[in-house]
Amino acid sequence: MIKEGEKMPDDKIHYWSIQLLKAIDFLHSNGIWHRDIKPENIFLHSNREKLVLGDLGLSRNNSTNSVLSSMSTLGTVSYKAPEFFQKDDSIINYDEKIDIW
Repeated sequence: MIKEGEKMPDDKIHYWSIQLLKAIDFLHSNGIWHRDIKPENIFLHSNREKLVLGDLGLSRNNSTNSVLSSMSTLGTVSYKAPEFFQKDDSIINYDEKIDIW
């Protein structure tokens, strides 16, 4: 666990960032969108060398219909992409970029 205010070396942050991006790339290359990436769903092994992207409860295989109501309550509001907050209550289309926001 990383404690609030704890200083982390830049090389460690870089290493973890690459692991996270590789995890997202792995999911996307297998047709899966995570749809709820947030700090609480990123886990570190106790030795702080291995990062794991978890909680795939809201993930979606993109071979299914990718239309979702903009008023959907799925995901964590603070981490949702801007397209989910359209003024109208229309149906929106999204793709794997939803995980990059």
